[in-house]
Amino acid sequence: EGQWTHTPTQWSNSYLQNLLNLDWELVHSPGGNDKKQFNHSSGLMMLVADLAMKEDPIYRFFMEEYLNNGDLLKADFGRAWEKLVNRDMGNRPCLSEEVPAPSQNVDWAEPQV
Repeated sequence: EGQWTHTPTQWSNSYLQNLLNLDWELVHSPGGNDKKQFNHSSGLMMLVADLAMKEDPIYRFFMEEYLNNGDLLKADFGRAWEKLVNRDMGNRPCLSEEVPAPSQNVDWAEPQV
């Protein structure tokens, strides 16, 4: 229980900066149920799953890529978020009087890599 960054309501890659660059201590979660989490002396926390990604070479590759290229992180996150919230719509925009039609044709398939 806690926060992953010191600015949780602002967009940044500080989650990756914190995860990859800080030293973490494994402790029992204050939420109980014998859950564990990692704490840092600054008051930040990470879940066991976060540290598992840090140690996995495949995830680590992508995390370092996003850490070093904030524009790529923002673009890829934006495409993933758009896909997540519109997945059931397919290639059709949700139109109404309040929602204008998209100004560009968006490919809802997997992103081009």
